[in-house]
Amino acid sequence: MLVRRMYAEKAKSYDAQYYRSVDEAENNIVFSALRRIRGCVLDLGCGTGLIPSNVEFDDYLGVDFVPEMVDIARSRGHIILCEDIYDLDLEPASFDAVISTFGSFSYLQDPREIVAKIRRFLRPGGSIYIMVYGYKYRTRCNYILRGQREGLRVFYTPAELSSLFSQLPVSGLNSLGDGLRLPVSLLELYLRLERFLPLQFYWLIVEGILR
Repeated sequence: MLVRRMYAEKAKSYDAQYYRSVDEAENNIVFSALRRIRGCVLDLGCGTGLIPSNVEFDDYLGVDFVPEMVDIARSRGHIILCEDIYDLDLEPASFDAVISTFGSFSYLQDPREIVAKIRRFLRPGGSIYIMVYGYKYRTRCNYILRGQREGLRVFYTPAELSSLFSQLPVSGLNSLGDGLRLPVSLLELYLRLERFLPLQFYWLIVEGILR
């Protein structure tokens, strides 16, 4: 599979690709949001373990299907399953939150099946934090699959993302986008405000609470 092979080839240098101010600002915003989560967290498409390396959870389980990425995450001390998300068979209602950050969800060819799994894995009152590629992301200079054929990933509009998660009661859509060459503190402010600007976003984020 092309996606798995390309991420395997880039595993050792993957984190080093994201060094710009906008990358740091995006990370800070995501880390800040995830630090509000309590309880047991399931991270779908955890990659090299960026999230648990920067956010301390009460309990955490990561999942990724690229062995080279999983090896790096495990070397950082995180508990990771090396498994395809579609094959994931976990106890129902066993997690307080399900997260998927920085576009992993955009590679799913049947995302509705995974949304149904998320609902099954979550406890009542559990939360989701799912971050997908917006249409603008295909132009991003450090996008690992830039120039590869379409169909390997999905770039979402807010309406498409809302429709996908309509089977879950969600609290709403937020968006992150790239910005100007500003200091990180000002860039974070810009990113927080960009949800009110025209819909040209690198990221879309859906958050919700299962009732």
